[in-house]
Amino acid sequence: MPASVFYSGFYGTAAVGGNELPIINWEVQPTVELQQFKNSKSGGFIIREATYQDCVVTIQIDYDFGNNPFAAPTTLTAGSTITNVNLYLHQTAPGALNGSYWSFSSLIIESTPQQLVVDGKITTKIMCKGNGSFAYPS
Repeated sequence: MPASVFYSGFYGTAAVGGNELPIINWEVQPTVELQQFKNSKSGGFIIREATYQDCVVTIQIDYDFGNNPFAAPTTLTAGSTITNVNLYLHQTAPGALNGSYWSFSSLIIESTPQQLVVDGKITTKIMCKGNGSFAYPS
């Protein structure tokens, strides 16, 4: 077994189509659809099989007035489809866009709630659902 290596999310980030976002955090919740079987041969027990994979992705970002996330090139608006989304666990340097990452071929933005704290910063949350294949970090 190889030696354990641990990193913090200090250089973690998110990129949509190669455009890095000013993230506060991100979250991935992969799921699988379970089919259950109970029949005369299951011996009084339920048997389950994992079938279709899905995911829910949430990215919280600082609202950037110089690079409005709701405008091109990212266009992070409810109902939009975003492609080539990578959520980086750790990079060698800020902005490097390297290292292990979650990879999503396509996500559909379900909602974009925004929050403002008086005398505070404006944050925007991008809440997405999977739309095709995705890969765990390697």
